[in-house]
Amino acid sequence: QVALYQSGDVDYIVATDAIGMGLNMDVDHVAFAATRKFDGFQFRHLNPAELAQVAGRAGRYLNNGTFGVTGEAEPFDNETVERLESHRFDSIRTLQWRNRELDFATLDRLRRSLSALPGEEGLTRAQSGADILALEAISRDAEGAALAARPEDVAKLWDVCQIPDYRNISAAEHAALVGRIFRFLQTGRGHIEEDWFARMLAHCDRVEGDLDTLSNRISHIRTWTFITHRANWLEAPLYWQARAREIEDRLSDALHERLTQRFIDRRTARLMRHLRDEEQLTLTL
Repeated sequence: QVALYQSGDVDYIVATDAIGMGLNMDVDHVAFAATRKFDGFQFRHLNPAELAQVAGRAGRYLNNGTFGVTGEAEPFDNETVERLESHRFDSIRTLQWRNRELDFATLDRLRRSLSALPGEEGLTRAQSGADILALEAISRDAEGAALAARPEDVAKLWDVCQIPDYRNISAAEHAALVGRIFRFLQTGRGHIEEDWFARMLAHCDRVEGDLDTLSNRISHIRTWTFITHRANWLEAPLYWQARAREIEDRLSDALHERLTQRFIDRRTARLMRHLRDEEQLTLTL
C-alpha cells in the first residue's frame, strides 16, 4: 500500500496508528479519523506523544507538513495542538516490568516467578500476555500439566508458549494451539506431526476470497512460519520454512491484487500522473 501511494497510483493512504512507527513517506497532511483506540485491554484516548508520532508523518524533515481531523473525529483543542507542535509531552513515570529470572524447577514455580512483583520504584508488573495466558490454560489441563514434570519439560513448555498470537482469534483458541504443539513435542517422535502440519498449511494455501478472508489467512500462515523457524520442532524445518514462505508470498500477492482491483482505477491514475508531470515540466520551463 505504501508503494502504491509513493508511486502516485493513489492520492490517499488509509492506515492505522501503526503508520507512526517509523514510516517516512511523501505525506503533506495527516487527517485523524479517530483519536481513540483499543490497546488490547481497553478503549482509550491516544495521548499527546502517540498523536505526535502519527501526526509527525506529515512533512518529516522535507517540508512543513500539517495535521488535523476528519469530520467524524473531535477537533484537537488548542493545548493539544500546541503540545504536538512544540513536542511538549509528559514524562514517563511508570514502566511495565516482568521478571526474567524464571524458575523452571516445576510448573508451579515457573508461574510464581512470572507473577513476581518488581522491587524498584517506578516499575509495575506487566499485565498477562498471550504467553502467560496459554501457560495458565495448560496448567489447568491435567494431561498438559503431566507432560511438564521435569525442569527441562517446563522450560520447553514456556518456549512453546512464546508462539505469537498472530491469528488473534481468542485466548482459548491460542492456548489450544500451544497445548497441541507441546503434546507433539513431548510424545511420539518428539516432533510436530508432519501430516497434521501439512493440513494446517493447506487450509491457508488458497487465494480465493475477499480482503478479510485473505488477511485472515496471512495471519494464520505467519503463525505457522514462526513455528517452522523453531529449532527441532519439525523433522524437516528447511522444507517447511520454504513451503510456508511460498504460501505467504502467494497470499500477499493475491491481497495486493484485490486491493488494486477494488480501490484503484489504473487508467485514471496514469492519466493524472501524466498531467502532473506535464504541469511540473511547464512550471520548470
